[in-house]
Amino acid sequence: PGAGCVCVAAGGAAMALAAFPGGQTTDPQLRADIEALNAFDGDQLRDFIGACLGFLTSRAADELRDKLAGLGEAWGANGGALRAAARGSLVLLSAAARQRLSASQLEHDLATLGLATEGHAALVAAAWDAAAAPL
Repeated sequence: PGAGCVCVAAGGAAMALAAFPGGQTTDPQLRADIEALNAFDGDQLRDFIGACLGFLTSRAADELRDKLAGLGEAWGANGGALRAAARGSLVLLSAAARQRLSASQLEHDLATLGLATEGHAALVAAAWDAAAAPL
């Protein structure tokens, strides 16, 4: 895969993400999950990514479920949609941690995967940068 390209394992095979022109990936579900983050405003995205990054350090699934349920209730959002967005975010962030991606590499991959709302990829990258040491 190219520099700054996140690779994740799915079905036992390594798949390169964000490696193709036009943002094409080998996992359309991951792209859809990342694109769903465009619906969040900045504060919502910060809270959501904070919950995902918290899970990556604690591995407390019950805590993540509770946080997502609380966010969904506060925002009037569909719990299934939040869980799907969390799934994609966790897949991407876990792979980024394994590959020790920098915040700028992650920001690029997020944009390539469809996180298009202005400032959103940078916001996630900044949260990643702040949380990267314990990951």
